[in-house]
Amino acid sequence: MSTQSAKKTGLSLCAVAAAAAVFAAAGPALTADDDPAPAPAPSAVAPELPKTPPVLVKAIRQNQVTVVAIHATNAIFDELALREARAGAAQASAKFMTIDTRKEKVIAAWVKRYPQIVGSPTILVFGRGSEEPISNLTIYSDREVVAQAVTNARVRVVAAAQRKAKAKAKNAQKKKSKG
Repeated sequence: MSTQSAKKTGLSLCAVAAAAAVFAAAGPALTADDDPAPAPAPSAVAPELPKTPPVLVKAIRQNQVTVVAIHATNAIFDELALREARAGAAQASAKFMTIDTRKEKVIAAWVKRYPQIVGSPTILVFGRGSEEPISNLTIYSDREVVAQAVTNARVRVVAAAQRKAKAKAKNAQKKKSKG
């Protein structure tokens, strides 16, 4: 595939390489007659995740919901997806950020931290205080789908805050009754 045709279709070399790595790591498909190998014993120490990009850390601290659009500049399909994602985030009053796949060092850090980024366009929706995406839209999504993903994320963020406040009040009540 030529660079020009890759730009038109919205594919980037990074995305193609990431997708190839995912499929290669998956290994051959099993059939019903195959006996899968036993799963390895869980490790006592969880593997350390790569560092979350600082710009995202700041955004999820300051905003209830943040929408991140990964796109390839000058790719017609990605530009349309980017406009729709921006409109959906605005419609639902969410912070909006973009990551251009042409910025190789930047996108490499994001792909390392978020392996669900397998191509462009990809839309990730984050809620306040969580460095893991609540929604991961890896296909073209119009503004209504993005706005709904933001609304769903907002509901989860509010519910988590309410659970935290309730637990804090319960602990305060316990301390008060002991004292």
